[in-house]
Amino acid sequence: MPAYPRSSMGRVLGQSRGSGETETPANPGKHRFQFNGDEMKRSKYHSSHCWWCIPCDLPVDAPQAYLAFCHGCGSSLLSGDIIHFDSKRERTRWQELCHYQSKGSVSNIKLQAPFPIEINGVKIGTYRCDFQYNDIDGVEIIEDVKGIDTPLSKFKRRCVEAQYGISISIVK
Repeated sequence: MPAYPRSSMGRVLGQSRGSGETETPANPGKHRFQFNGDEMKRSKYHSSHCWWCIPCDLPVDAPQAYLAFCHGCGSSLLSGDIIHFDSKRERTRWQELCHYQSKGSVSNIKLQAPFPIEINGVKIGTYRCDFQYNDIDGVEIIEDVKGIDTPLSKFKRRCVEAQYGISISIVK
């Protein structure tokens, strides 16, 4: 047992985290994950973060993603060539949608499309769907990949469905 208290991230309590946050290329200023050295903030639902290199079409190991560099082709996280997914299930669904897009079944795939939630003109928050795309008939489909559907995500989806008059599909 150490003589000094430690947080769940392994650092001594009271020490600053430093600049361990990484900006996503699509959303400058928005931080999707945090890390301290070689450790990453763990999801409380234990989903495994993963990264995918678009030019190589191969997964990138987490330590390489922290360095923001793909050793296969030299792509970087900040250039937008490496995509971060919150879970392996989300990455698998993205691969399926890319396959469908190559066949012509879907088009205009967007990742993490934002939907501002406003009530009486006051911005309450933002809902980010995992995928937004058009099917073969041109109908817009909004999907969210969920392992565990929390009460907060249910509430946000209901607010977005009521405000925008859309339906959000859940992929398990």
